[in-house]
Amino acid sequence: MKLLRLFRGDIVAISCGALNSAKLLLMSGNDKHPNGLANRSDQVGRNFMYHDSQAVLALSKEPNPTVFQKTLAFNDFYFHGPDFDYPMGNIQMIGKSQAAMFRGEKPLETKFAPNWALRDVAEHAVDFWLSTEDLPQPDNRVTLGPDGGVHLAYTPSNPTAAKQLFGQLHSMLGSLRMQEGHLAHRFAYLKTDIPVAGCAHQAGTVRFGSDPATSALNSDCRAHELDNLYVVDTSFFPSISAVNPALTAMANAVRVGDKDRIGAADEQAAFHHTDDVTDTLLQPRRIGEAAESAIDDAVAAIGDKWLAGRRLAQSGTGAKHLQRRPGCFQPESDDLY
Repeated sequence: MKLLRLFRGDIVAISCGALNSAKLLLMSGNDKHPNGLANRSDQVGRNFMYHDSQAVLALSKEPNPTVFQKTLAFNDFYFHGPDFDYPMGNIQMIGKSQAAMFRGEKPLETKFAPNWALRDVAEHAVDFWLSTEDLPQPDNRVTLGPDGGVHLAYTPSNPTAAKQLFGQLHSMLGSLRMQEGHLAHRFAYLKTDIPVAGCAHQAGTVRFGSDPATSALNSDCRAHELDNLYVVDTSFFPSISAVNPALTAMANAVRVGDKDRIGAADEQAAFHHTDDVTDTLLQPRRIGEAAESAIDDAVAAIGDKWLAGRRLAQSGTGAKHLQRRPGCFQPESDDLY
């Protein structure tokens, strides 16, 4: 027996993550909104993004006794590389490898490896994490099955840039304060691509913008077609950048919750369509106390990165793998930032 819980509120904000916020809206259709809430544009669920990430392990001749290794990152190739004119992404250190991890991550490759060999590899390991921007594509989307289960259709959108970033790091290992003599003569590394099932930085699916025909939310993350519904997680991102989106999501939630944006509108009785939201399956979360000030710069930065991400999708040899595929994302306007 299913238990249905009904929540009501003059203002409703959802923050369930890119997959589940889209699911909630799609499941919450009614006679006025047959395709789901905030989905008149058919954008809810579309443009799912996550980071194209790679874990790389290099081997140094000298032991690496570091305990807290994840203390360094650099963005020197964030917008372009020495021989690549398009954004490549972020390089950072990750947690230090331990011998037991290798058997779990690479069970076939390590099946017959003696424990002492794995311990030796771990002792000399220098570990990196590479993160490349995923480009928004309408066909990368969340849909619902007949049973209400989430279905994700996803095709990698930016493999050329990810490959270039990996090659860039590989070419630099001998000069990253690890002289040639400090590495094996032939660079040895284990490379692991993180699949979509390992997604931690999901974004998109309920994008914001100024055009109701191409976005679900306005610039304040309020649904174009509902006066009292907000989405304040990373679903609103029109692009994902190549770094952890957590702080941007937090800053934007503070911005949206600012009293000048919501409190003033509430005083003017602008939010009068309560029944549109609360007479559905929505399980809302109240927006918290009004923030002291809005943090618009954080969201403006998303717009700046939106333009950078478009460069790879629109021009140059680095975009051939995109332009030749049907359903490729082709931005039509600049109004989504």
